[in-house]
Amino acid sequence: AFERPTEPPKDHALVDSIQKSTLPIVLAAIDERARVATSRSLEYQDSFFGDVGASETGRVRAGHAFFSRVPDRLTTGDQVVRFISAPLNSTPTRESFARVLAELDGEKPKPASPYIDWLLPPLNGEEIFATVRVPEHKPVAGNDSDSATVIPSYLKPLLKNKIVLVGAEFVDRDRHLTPLSVADRQAVPGVTIHAQILAQLRDGRSIGELSAWQQLLAVFALALVGYILGWRARLHQYGTATHFFSVVGLAVAGAVLFARAHLIIPTTLLFFGWLAGVIGGHYSGPFLRWFAGSRGAKDA
Repeated sequence: AFERPTEPPKDHALVDSIQKSTLPIVLAAIDERARVATSRSLEYQDSFFGDVGASETGRVRAGHAFFSRVPDRLTTGDQVVRFISAPLNSTPTRESFARVLAELDGEKPKPASPYIDWLLPPLNGEEIFATVRVPEHKPVAGNDSDSATVIPSYLKPLLKNKIVLVGAEFVDRDRHLTPLSVADRQAVPGVTIHAQILAQLRDGRSIGELSAWQQLLAVFALALVGYILGWRARLHQYGTATHFFSVVGLAVAGAVLFARAHLIIPTTLLFFGWLAGVIGGHYSGPFLRWFAGSRGAKDA
């Protein structure tokens, strides 16, 4: 992000390099959602973007650098990044960094949901995206002979006509867990997540989800079935076994729907709805019998 100055010579060199470049460049921007965001930092960012000539349709553009862990709806949260963040309702309104990059050559379809559709690692152990790790080096000028100390000459043909994302690989910041972290328990740099979103937008991939009304209807239907079975079959008396098979059933249903239809269902909400129905049905029978008996006694 470009929210604060560093060393003046380096800042001037960066501005000069961006201005002199003939290639499309997209810069990552922060907004009020960032913990480091202050009026001063946002003013500096706007000034920097003005110096390099960033605009919505020009050669140099900017997009917000955020992704999300929890969507704006009733759900359980964790520390795993799963969602593409929407633009903040402010001025200027910026689309995501990945979307601005993806649409450099034209508009791309909007995903059906904010879920990130993750590319899986190749089975041969290679990286999902080709990564060039630049070693520590002194500032260099922009000519080819000097730049070879940053990116070896043999790698430059591999970068030609490619979208290249430049990011930092810190050990203590900007590292995030993703659903793929289940395999190796490793947090990844933010730039890797932007690459995943960019690939999804370029490919036109999307993950479906139920609308709010569909979720409510599904939870109600499952709770109703649970209520009937809890009342008639007394499922709650089986305790742990009932809960175990309920979780397994929902997990299998979720896996099948995702594999077949690329659809995510709210398994946690569905489980709680089912559980509430089973418990309610189990205890409502004795309560209704007691209530009916007490009314009969009063009538007598």
